[in-house]
Amino acid sequence: MAYRFLIINTFIWACFPLPHFLFFNLIPINPKRVVCYISEPAYSIYFAYFVNPVLYFALPLIVFISLAIKTYRNLRLMNINRRIKRLEREMTSVRF
Repeated sequence: MAYRFLIINTFIWACFPLPHFLFFNLIPINPKRVVCYISEPAYSIYFAYFVNPVLYFALPLIVFISLAIKTYRNLRLMNINRRIKRLEREMTSVRF
């Protein structure tokens, strides 16, 4: 399953920059400077309102926060399990 996910994810991220090659043009300003320009207006809107804010900002932030929350919960659960095991050891070691 992980192998399939890896292949699908690699394929999606490999196809993502393909429109860049079609719609981005390099315009020379002077011999030492070149400006990258989006020639298609629809792609310009897509890039400005979806790619930059969602794929480059929101999606990584959401993934980071969700993994941080899961890690925090897992650490708390591990701490609780350690306490329970310690109490069980103490209770079983009590001799009458």
